[in-house]
Amino acid sequence: MTMRPPSPRASDAEKHQARLHGSHEHTAAGALIVPSESQAPTHPLLPKSLKIIFAIRVCAFTLIELGFIALASVATSTFWALPLHLSHIVSLTEAKAAFTAVFIVWHALAVFAVKDILIHIFSAEWMEQFRRSGKLILRETDVVSRMTAGYVDQINHFGTRKATIPFRVGFLCALLLLALNGIGPSVITVNSIPVPKAMNITIANLTMTQNLIAGDESLLVPDRANLIVRLEQLENSIYGFRAQQSNLLIPWPSSDLISSDTKIQYQSDVITYDFTCTWRAPTNISNLNIQVDNQTWSIFTNGLAMTPNDLLDAGKPLPLVRSHSQTIFHILFAVILPLIMDGIPDEPTSSPQSGFIFVGSNTTLSNHVALNLESVPSFPFPGQANLTGNGTTTLLFTSLMCDPQLKISPATVILQSGALSANVHSGSPVVKNIPTEAANTLFAQSLLFAASAREAYTDQSFVNDIARILFLTDPSFEHDDKPAGIKPLSTDDINRQMNRVLLSSVKAFLSGYQPNSDNLTFPSFAMINSDAIGEVEEFVLMGSKPFLIALAVVDGILIILLAILLSVVRVDQLQTFDLENIVKALKLH
Repeated sequence: MTMRPPSPRASDAEKHQARLHGSHEHTAAGALIVPSESQAPTHPLLPKSLKIIFAIRVCAFTLIELGFIALASVATSTFWALPLHLSHIVSLTEAKAAFTAVFIVWHALAVFAVKDILIHIFSAEWMEQFRRSGKLILRETDVVSRMTAGYVDQINHFGTRKATIPFRVGFLCALLLLALNGIGPSVITVNSIPVPKAMNITIANLTMTQNLIAGDESLLVPDRANLIVRLEQLENSIYGFRAQQSNLLIPWPSSDLISSDTKIQYQSDVITYDFTCTWRAPTNISNLNIQVDNQTWSIFTNGLAMTPNDLLDAGKPLPLVRSHSQTIFHILFAVILPLIMDGIPDEPTSSPQSGFIFVGSNTTLSNHVALNLESVPSFPFPGQANLTGNGTTTLLFTSLMCDPQLKISPATVILQSGALSANVHSGSPVVKNIPTEAANTLFAQSLLFAASAREAYTDQSFVNDIARILFLTDPSFEHDDKPAGIKPLSTDDINRQMNRVLLSSVKAFLSGYQPNSDNLTFPSFAMINSDAIGEVEEFVLMGSKPFLIALAVVDGILIILLAILLSVVRVDQLQTFDLENIVKALKLH
């Protein structure tokens, strides 16, 4: 059988109720609790030293925030390089995360310093409400003093007339502390900037024309140029360093810098150029030599993989014959081949000019033309055989002379991410890594093989893919279905194509390649040492001026409000919402 505890005596219960409820007054908010004596105690319940502690906390907050603002001001006005070369230890993302965490803790310490002041103000608000009304109204008097009170309760109380000045000031401080937590860590961040650093590199010295031995070794450079041109112009791939500027040739640094992310500046001579090509009618042709403006040029046949006798049969061009379905079609001869001044490809040239011979016909002379030369000055091809049997001349030839108008100048070269650009200066060459004869050879010979090497497929014409890109209106050269044939480009278009394609062909020269027939597998390069300035990425602290201004405003208002709070609050207003103060207020003991 369960024993119940004895009920309190009626007299005791009545006394207890009377002490708690007094006259039993009620409101919509809840029951009223009225103490036996309505007059609240006036003696201070906390030591006066608490205000001193609060003042110290405000001073600590001020010093912490002023220190951060000073750091942010320096970081905003000038970059603050971080010590220990952190860029070589951690990534930029890791550095940003680490310093953001540091700044979050920094401001958390500042908030922690004054947070207790606001907690005391909010916790003591109940006592001020009790002092004013002389009543304890359940769920109203203590609405902002409880630990579970949130921003909604505080906002509602802030909007009433009952809120005290310390509470209002404290609530504004609490809102500003929220803003401080958000703005503070955003003022300073970590970023990377390039920092100049002296370094030494090697750059190409264009000496490929020095100490040349008569023979095929001198043609190794233009042969190498042919491979590069085909790689870039036909396969759309990039060989070596990329050229950022048109009509500008820059000697290369060492190839190991292609993959470097460092921005490097160095001094070098450079070549500026702009082709001007003109049609010239040759005055004579014999034994693969032609005369143009009293200058002798030789037809370059090394790229054809055939002897001169295969090209010319007693000075007569061979007709191109195709067989299809037992029917013989005579397609007129088509030739575009490079010319070499003086006929000496294994010696430095005295002129940068390049030339090309064109052999074709026109629709007036033939009803089926491959290369139509009707719009350019041309001459009948001498000694040619009659292809039609009626004595009509059908083949014409002409020449195209191209002057690059080159100029060698000093420049500051910039290498970045495998791309080269330059700021060209006036004056004479300084580094002298581009001899004049090398520059002449570069323009005169870089397209020898590229514009003449025969294609692998069985095309019997002497117009290869690169020549078609350079000179023809239809690079596919599909002349079988076009009785009028394919015409050359205008000279303006040819100039543009020459400027563009030459940027590929000269890469064999700009690398400093040295011809050596004894070592073709591992080529050697002529290089010279050069002082350079490299930009190394370093981490720095950077400040945001708008965020810094916002932080300064928030901190300034906070410090003013905290000072006001300390001046208006009294010690006896800091009786927090705890059991001891509740008991004393109700005079229960």
